[in-house]
Amino acid sequence: MYVEVWSNCIRKKPKLRTFIQLKQDFKTEKYVSLNLERNQRSLLAQLRTGTLPLHLETGRFENKKVEERTCKICGTNNVETECHFLFHCPYYNEDRMKLFADTNIKMESTDCMNLCHLFINNTRKLAKYVCRIFSKRKDKLFVFT
Repeated sequence: MYVEVWSNCIRKKPKLRTFIQLKQDFKTEKYVSLNLERNQRSLLAQLRTGTLPLHLETGRFENKKVEERTCKICGTNNVETECHFLFHCPYYNEDRMKLFADTNIKMESTDCMNLCHLFINNTRKLAKYVCRIFSKRKDKLFVFT
């Protein structure tokens, strides 16, 4: 009964948009038990739970409408969601192509399928990719001169 209540509860929370796509069963996820670096595990957890400080999340604190929370990195006027960050932002194309080649991801697959595949089958490579592109994002956004 608790699992059913939990499942219904998380589906009502828009912030958990990525978590809902990834969480199939009520159990501890594989990435939690892997010997990942602390920042890798943290970034994966933030990515899954919608708390990674992308503009979709940080724009809430500025009372911006969702459609106004666009990517400040690429300037394409796309909302900076987790999927944009991981799979669509042109700024990370080189890193993404390497990840896709290393993991046999198909560009024509859906974002959800790709993310699930990476979390299930290539957790370490996903963790390294997220750390690398998040670091690039910080370097670009917070340039101190």
